[in-house]
Amino acid sequence: MGLSGAVPLLLAGRVNYKGQALFSLASLPFSLKLVWAPIVDSSKVRGFGRRKSWLVPTQLLIGTSMVLARSSIDAWMTLPDMRKLTALFLGLYFLCATQDIAVDGWALTMLSEKNVGWGPTSNSLGQSLGFALSYVGFVALHDEATCNKYFRAVPAEGGLVSLADFVGWCGWAFLATTTVVAFTPEIDAEEPERISVAYARAARTLRLGPMRALCVLLLTCRAAFGAADAATALKAIDYGLRKEDVAFLSPVLLAASVVFPLVCARWTTRTPLRAFLVAVPLRLLLNPVTWAVLEYVKRGRPNHFAAFAILSLSKEFAANLMFVSQMSFFARISDPLYGGTFMTLLNTVANLGAKWPPSLALFLLDPLSKRVQDAFKLELFVSTIVGFVWLLWATPRLKRLDSLPLARWRPKLYLKKNGDNSSESSNGNHDH
Repeated sequence: MGLSGAVPLLLAGRVNYKGQALFSLASLPFSLKLVWAPIVDSSKVRGFGRRKSWLVPTQLLIGTSMVLARSSIDAWMTLPDMRKLTALFLGLYFLCATQDIAVDGWALTMLSEKNVGWGPTSNSLGQSLGFALSYVGFVALHDEATCNKYFRAVPAEGGLVSLADFVGWCGWAFLATTTVVAFTPEIDAEEPERISVAYARAARTLRLGPMRALCVLLLTCRAAFGAADAATALKAIDYGLRKEDVAFLSPVLLAASVVFPLVCARWTTRTPLRAFLVAVPLRLLLNPVTWAVLEYVKRGRPNHFAAFAILSLSKEFAANLMFVSQMSFFARISDPLYGGTFMTLLNTVANLGAKWPPSLALFLLDPLSKRVQDAFKLELFVSTIVGFVWLLWATPRLKRLDSLPLARWRPKLYLKKNGDNSSESSNGNHDH
């Protein structure tokens, strides 16, 4: 996932925004994984573990795919072949999304009820750390100027690692860590439901009023951040910020990606949606700041790199607060018995809501640039207005959802099947 963020940066200036938009679709499986989540939740290899039955093969396939891709990926980057690059990362994302379904379900049964909110923190911490190591870390080691300035005693041509080498190493790392997971015991107390029952359960859950309301909010909550998320770094490079300067941020962002989820954790585990309602306006206020910083970079003002670094750290904090609070709320309302499907349902909608704004913003930049002088500024302005309108509309709805008892998030047939009365359900005291 981190490498998929590095590819657009390496191709900046060599591929148009339409090509970048095509590549951005590689992460689409995370927005569609609900389609096969009930299969993952309901199938296993007997004696191996309900979650390991999916974790181990998907990770072995990821590792093998990356090792095999090592021989071709540099050629696809030299003469950019966006279709082949998109196809490779689309396949990797499909496997990652399948693995993620199993991880979400395992976290709900692995952790005690009082600690279940730490699952999303672990999720955010792990993803942020991995993304930073393979995105900003790789860019730093790949960039010639950065390597000559910080890592070499004698300057030389090229970076310390090529994309092919890094992809190969990551593939072998996947294979090694998967071997450890394969021999890790899994407590497998619950037998999975039939696949048909799991799909029926997901359908019933989607028909619940609170769930429909939450889905609408998740699909629209990131509309204001599409332009800023998709094109800020690309525009900064277009305006004169050096790629090595972006790479220099790697250790700072790496440390931030580890610290911020831990800083947010205690707040988000107690009142997740209140934390979410702080994160959204904070990210919204960063839209005009983004425009101001890019103007600062464009005019070559002193300390423009420091301004870009502060902006990047602020966005990292706001994004982490939004993500961890959202995931903590999901964990709170999810049922451990079919946690993989429940968490995937919510994450699928959230990922789809996060996916369409940047892809749309990138796709529109080229045609808009032919009609207006600064299409990116126009997109930032429009999305900011949309964001403030969304915030006024969504705030009372989010507060109402936060106050609902757990029984409102469970299909009624499921409650009757387990003999739970409304008071027990409302207090969340399920005994599965």
